[in-house]
Amino acid sequence: MFFGDGKTVSTLTKNTVLNERFPHRADLRGFRPCNSAVLQQPLFVEPHGTIFSKSGFKDEKIQLHETIKDLEKKLNEKKEGTRITLDSFIVSVTEKQSVGGVFDYPADSVYDENHVLFQEDERYIRKMLDAVLP
Repeated sequence: MFFGDGKTVSTLTKNTVLNERFPHRADLRGFRPCNSAVLQQPLFVEPHGTIFSKSGFKDEKIQLHETIKDLEKKLNEKKEGTRITLDSFIVSVTEKQSVGGVFDYPADSVYDENHVLFQEDERYIRKMLDAVLP
């Protein structure tokens, strides 16, 4: 996919292995970046009904954008000449007004900082790409 500003986006897909004991935890151990690029930016996007997120922003799926940085660090230690940046986003299929109580009615910027975007926002893909592309 090419954008008018000269940025190129490549897509990477992986069949995620689910942990049998904790099916909500994706097992990223099988993830292996390709060897040819100097900068790799895999982006994990989870369509999620945030209305079911009982712990709000502390939900494991929402916190993946933070916890995935440990894996990023390990991968970068192993790969010389290649920089890998891992990131994740939740794309809520639930309307923002319906989940306000789950998240204590934060400002829009708090959702953005926690990488929670809403499918109802026509700019959600642009927000995601602006957050990760250099």
